Amino acid sequence: MSCIYHGNNLYCASPLLKIEDIDRLQIMSKVVSVVSNEEKEGDMKEGGSFSTKFASKPKEYSLWNCSSTGVAEPAIKCTLLREADQKLVEQQEREIKLNETQEAKLQYRTTEQSVIAGCGAPIKQKDDVISHSIYFPSSHNELVRVRFSTLSGSRQLDEIALVDTSNAYVLAGFMWSNYVNIGKTDEDHVASIRQYFPCILK
Repeated sequence: MSCIYHGNNLYCASPLLKIEDIDRLQIMSKVVSVVSNEEKEGDMKEGGSFSTKFASKPKEYSLWNCSSTGVAEPAIKCTLLREADQKLVEQQEREIKLNETQEAKLQYRTTEQSVIAGCGAPIKQKDDVISHSIYFPSSHNELVRVRFSTLSGSRQLDEIALVDTSNAYVLAGFMWSNYVNIGKTDEDHVASIRQYFPCILK
């Protein structure tokens, strides 16, 4: 398994990386995000996080290939693949902080009025017994549906999704959902919204 070192822990997942995989998959541009998500979710497949000690302290977010020895503590043997570029790490940390701030803004401070203030008047609106939806053109020729739940009596942002011009089905899945874990990180959510509907982040 391949592991990222951070804060006296190794965050590991399969498969084992090769040297040529690091640049091809742009691994070092993702190390902070991988660790951040593991600390939140603990969902790394066929791996996990391990508390460990090295003879000399490795650099934060360095990349290792490790194997289990099955004996003693820490019962893991590692070989360094690459040390992290600390400037790149700092850039990733800033981006994650920004994404978390924008994700929190979406969840807790987005209202119909704030969406209209940032994106202009919707081209159509639709109501049903549980929600109120407003529709906007996206930057990719589909429509963006911004739906607010009305179950609590007030309008709370429920989801942001791409739909076709007839509103018959979702084209690219949910960009953001308040209630459903859709297998995306904060970075994924915000990246999708930046791509298709950036005005809502203003």
